[in-house]
Parts: sequence; structure tokens; C-alpha cells
Amino acid sequence: MDHLDTLQSRAEDQRSTTLGFQSRKGRAEKHTSRLHRASVRVIMSAIISSDLRTKYNVRSVPIR
Repeated sequence: MDHLDTLQSRAEDQRSTTLGFQSRKGRAEKHTSRLHRASVRVIMSAIISSDLRTKYNVRSVPIR
């Protein structure tokens, strides 16, 4: 899990702070990031249900 946290922090560092919440800009940012291969899994994640959240102690999981 530490590796995933490191990738997430790197991906957040690469994102622009002025980026809004527009989907097309988010997709463009994802595909033009320097860490595209590593950060795609982190940027694209899904929230899991509450029972799985308590069972695995994880809020979201990366998706492909």
C-alpha cells in the first residue's frame, strides 16, 4: 500500500492547482502527465461499499 500512496502523492504533485472540476480537463491532465503510466491507476479509482470499506479498511480501489 505504501507504493500506491507514493504514486498518489506524486500524481497530486504533478496536477495543476488551477485545474477545475471539468471532466474533459481532468482526462486531458491525466493523459498528459509525466507519470502517465504510474498515475493512471491512482487517478482512476472507485469508491467501495461501506461493508467492504470496514472489512478491508480501504476507502477506494484503483481501477483499470
